[in-house]
Amino acid sequence: MNSNRISEHTARSNGTMLTYLIHFLMALDLLIIVPLSIFILQETHNDASQAGYLSGSYALCAALSSLLLTRSAQSERKWHLICLLGLAISTLLLPFLQHFNALLVARAAAGCFGGMLAVTNMNALARVSPPQLRKRHMAMLMSTFPLALTLGVPVLLWLTHFFGWQSTFYVIGGLLFMCLLLVLIRPDATHPQDELDSHPADAQKMPPFAVLPFALLIAMTILGTFLVSTQFPVMLVERLHLSETSLALSYLAGGTGSFLLIQSYSRYHGTCSDLTCIAVLSGLMGLCSVLGFFTDNPHLALAMFAGFMTVSSARSLILVTSTLSDLPAALRTKMAGIQNAVQHLSVGLGAIFSSFMISEAATQPIDFKQLVAVSVILTLLVPACIWKHLRSSKQQTRPNQCR
Repeated sequence: MNSNRISEHTARSNGTMLTYLIHFLMALDLLIIVPLSIFILQETHNDASQAGYLSGSYALCAALSSLLLTRSAQSERKWHLICLLGLAISTLLLPFLQHFNALLVARAAAGCFGGMLAVTNMNALARVSPPQLRKRHMAMLMSTFPLALTLGVPVLLWLTHFFGWQSTFYVIGGLLFMCLLLVLIRPDATHPQDELDSHPADAQKMPPFAVLPFALLIAMTILGTFLVSTQFPVMLVERLHLSETSLALSYLAGGTGSFLLIQSYSRYHGTCSDLTCIAVLSGLMGLCSVLGFFTDNPHLALAMFAGFMTVSSARSLILVTSTLSDLPAALRTKMAGIQNAVQHLSVGLGAIFSSFMISEAATQPIDFKQLVAVSVILTLLVPACIWKHLRSSKQQTRPNQCR
């Protein structure tokens, strides 16, 4: 009996580590195209001004594919294999393509498989995690994105410098194929609690946030973040004339801080409520925005940029983790797909709206006041909406309890 429990625990631990690795590689495949797109187009003799389309095609297709994957956990293993295979092939094909339309199709295909893989991987981790550890494990899974930005992207850029941009996609694609083989040989391990979660009665449970309020909260959270994060570097370069090296150090500090903060949350989330964490982080986001955009001290501005990246990414991860980890399996796939789709769409909309709100005449300096004001309002509305929703939910449950 003890040997069976030990082997089961080992299988669950290996499955958890495998989902972390897959999410880390998926994050690298998503993030690395941003700095490499200009080099890819130059070397393939395409117009460098089209670099943004390579990232945009991935994000749009990832958003759409996330909504298509609404199947239950019973078909999850099959979709895990399909998504890993598709992402690995589309990643490995990119170095062999020369025409821009072919490059665009390859990144769109990667976005389709990457969007579905993100949803499937969340569900795979939730299935192998005991209920009491599910929130911690999902928080650690979310922290792979800032970890990829902090550690993975610089390593791949170093690899590109010595061996060319093609080597980056060979490495990512090869590692994805390795993960595919590990998924094939790994025994399927599902926690007994998931069988209860998959029961039809549990599908009727009311989630912490209904679908529409949850989608609106995610959209508001990401919009408020990307309104500032896309224009913060513009302000640092245009107004304070900071160098690329200073920006790189600020990105490194922000990614590291976000990773450490979400890791702390994964271990100590029981010491305070998620609403309190989100409210505190929202206040810090507003403070970093105001101080960063309206100071003349370049060091303070850089520190506020790093601080904003740290608290904003941690806030988004906490909101998603606290919602998805407590859902029954019947609802988790649907909500994870909606979250992933809304997040990708909000990133694009945030970038577009931020440019719209700071557009000025060429002879005048850029005015960021309207941008900061709208961002701070959206930022502070998030904890207010959560508090209002939780209060309404408690008031609705009291009459049912009395009955």
